[in-house]
Amino acid sequence: MNRKIVTLLLAAGALVGVSSVASAQLTGQPWDPMWDMVMRGNDTTLTYLPNRPAAPRPIFPAVRWRDSTRIRLYEGCAVQVDTAFIIPAGKNRRIVYKDMPKDHLGRHYIVNAVTDKVYTEFDTITLPDSKDSTVISLNFKHFRLSDGEPTLRDGYLGNIKLHVKVGSMWNGTAYGAAYDSVNAVKYQYFNLPQITNPKKVDPSPRDTGRFAFKWSGALVNGANGDPYEHWSSWEDTSIHSGDSVFYVAPAYYSLDRGATWLPCESEGVDLNARDIADMGRDVPVLVRVPNGCGSYQVIEAQSRPNPPVVTREVTIENADGGTVDPYKNKINSGSDFTFTVRPAGSNVPNVTTSRDKVIPDANGVLWKKNADGSYTYTVRRVQENLTVKLSYTQSNAEVAGTRVWSENGQLYVTAAVSGRANVYNVLGKLNRSLTFSAGETKSVAVPAGIYVVSLNNGKAYKVAVR
Repeated sequence: MNRKIVTLLLAAGALVGVSSVASAQLTGQPWDPMWDMVMRGNDTTLTYLPNRPAAPRPIFPAVRWRDSTRIRLYEGCAVQVDTAFIIPAGKNRRIVYKDMPKDHLGRHYIVNAVTDKVYTEFDTITLPDSKDSTVISLNFKHFRLSDGEPTLRDGYLGNIKLHVKVGSMWNGTAYGAAYDSVNAVKYQYFNLPQITNPKKVDPSPRDTGRFAFKWSGALVNGANGDPYEHWSSWEDTSIHSGDSVFYVAPAYYSLDRGATWLPCESEGVDLNARDIADMGRDVPVLVRVPNGCGSYQVIEAQSRPNPPVVTREVTIENADGGTVDPYKNKINSGSDFTFTVRPAGSNVPNVTTSRDKVIPDANGVLWKKNADGSYTYTVRRVQENLTVKLSYTQSNAEVAGTRVWSENGQLYVTAAVSGRANVYNVLGKLNRSLTFSAGETKSVAVPAGIYVVSLNNGKAYKVAVR
């Protein structure tokens, strides 16, 4: 969709005769740092920064602070959590992120705000042995929910989970028991409010003119469609100081270029000709959220950036140390990786992967035999860097006067009878076709790897070229 920046383009000159009277929809108050503070709370009370509260949530007086460590996330706005996780002191310390939120295409919503890389759920991070605990901080951001997102909704509650394992914890005097726990940083996510249902009527002799719109998003209109989570009363975003109570709106808008701010309400904004005359020409509609990333100009229809497509590297190698062409392959995370092996005679390879029981079936590998004698292997849903290993029961072959071998990067073939020999890489791609007379030897230069030489008499031979 095309971006459409919303400005008020009605010319004040066209509104001659309209008196200029201050409007409650035009002028608010300068930005109050207290509005940001209510989203952070007292930085000394908890280990989290920001730490109080995420809101909006249904909060009852008896349990007013029950969710005080849940962080509010805004679309694309980086959050720094100084003390996200504390890893106990000890030996053999390992951590891995778990169950990170993704869209229906497997793309990660949360990324590292510094590197723009995802928090991988399959690569275990090893920490050095230590007699001191280790603090893990986070600096991350959440992409806008993808169009057509079927599961996660604006205002959803989530967690960043970290699985922590310590082989032997240090108790201050000696190493003791193991530690195994899944810890979490809680958050609530919101798309940034934009405008919807804009209505613009230019002034004319029969109409005084009008500019009106509603606010989009759960932040202003309530999370998850649950009326108990509609927070127009702002009951869980207040600061009590003596007899005074400071109320904080979910978001604020400005019609005077950020000089003053008014609370965004679900009823929206409805300006008449007098309001527009007071504002002047080409005034942008700005929005700012408490403890957010500053103000932004709202748009009627947004070209939404999708979460990043993460690529994974699949390496194919052989148990005997040789590496097959194409060595390393790049595929999109969550996709299947498929390759074909043309075995030498009955020498069918055993295929294993490095991921070790991440997929429920034996090795996460499916295979089928093809009509031409080759085998097609599929590694399901690759979501981490992966190594695929091929192991064989036989090596170079020599049968009835026909010989296939390699020396110094060259592949040699001696044919017992006249005919044709086709050279395939281990994925079944034809590399070279050779014609022989009986007893003739030919050599070809090929990249290092495993090859299958197939003769027109039906025989096939595997050879490793180094």
